[in-house]
Amino acid sequence: MNKYDCRFFPNGRVVFILWDDIDKAVESGKELLVICNSWSGGYAIAIGANETYDYYSDKKDKKCWEMYSYDVRDVEFTTEELSKFYKVIVTSGEKIMMKTGNEANAYQAHGFIDWDTKYETFKHSFYNYGHNFSEEEFEKMRREVDVQFTINMMNGKTDEEKDEKCRALSGYAIGHWVGTKYETEYNK
Repeated sequence: MNKYDCRFFPNGRVVFILWDDIDKAVESGKELLVICNSWSGGYAIAIGANETYDYYSDKKDKKCWEMYSYDVRDVEFTTEELSKFYKVIVTSGEKIMMKTGNEANAYQAHGFIDWDTKYETFKHSFYNYGHNFSEEEFEKMRREVDVQFTINMMNGKTDEEKDEKCRALSGYAIGHWVGTKYETEYNK
């Protein structure tokens, strides 16, 4: 099992949440509040679980946990309301780097997008140096994740932590991870 659960935020960032934190929140009957505050905007979600019957079990009385999450918007919490959370995680998340050479600043329709880079700027950038990308090619690059650049930019303290994050992320974004060492682990 992966060490992290990945959550994609509308600001183009990914937050890696330790499964251990989720498990402890569920066991305590509370939720996690995760706030992703990056330069491209702040968003928050709450994660929890309800106990229910295991519909897939042969035993009719077997219980399981059914996870849920929901967006938290336009809410100011009182001290008492904050007590429903096991833990509040405030982070800027991890950058997802795009083929334009810049980070994604949006996550829409199950894909990361770099809306900020303009074609005129890109034509004179290092990433276009020695190439002559057309405007149509550039538009595709705005929606293509640069996997190696993303891995290099990860804030993991160790190579092991980066590997754990990449494994967790590749489970969701396998199309982008083709040709990396993480692809084969999830295609077996």
